[in-house]
Amino acid sequence: MGRKRPSSAGGKVSSAVRHARNRAKNTTTKEAPASIEYQYSPQGKAALNAAPAWFLPAMRIALQPMERRLDAIERRLGAIERSLDRLLRTCALSYNQRAGDGSHTPFEMVAFCDGSDPTAAPYNLPLLSSWAAVDNLSSSRCTIYFQGYFPNQPVPRLIATRRKKILIAIGYLHT
Repeated sequence: MGRKRPSSAGGKVSSAVRHARNRAKNTTTKEAPASIEYQYSPQGKAALNAAPAWFLPAMRIALQPMERRLDAIERRLGAIERSLDRLLRTCALSYNQRAGDGSHTPFEMVAFCDGSDPTAAPYNLPLLSSWAAVDNLSSSRCTIYFQGYFPNQPVPRLIATRRKKILIAIGYLHT
């Protein structure tokens, strides 16, 4: 009497196992090495694991409601980030107005109009922690700060004018 083959739970055999058994029965000894090599190659594994033609379109349709919700969440998060940036900028300006000249209580960083941090890449400018820090800015750094705080205005020729505008932009001077 023949030996019984062990099977998976409930006596059911997966289609992949049936396929492998049928292939083994129909393969000659000369074809076996090539067949085994193909089954374990990336192409062979991909062929065994390939999704049916209907699967990708069905998944796209099934995921559309989730994608719409994620898009809505991203839009709301963007609006929250913009509001938070404005709030942080307002808080820094208010703080700097009350910090004197910044020598005892350093100024807070005030983001540029576009929300970017002037002390981070790509600008890597020094922190304007006091009136003296603004006064010690080089002409080129003063220009970069001016353009960040006043993007739609022409750059004043005099460095003293640029420094004064920067001090207004960070909350030290009032207009």
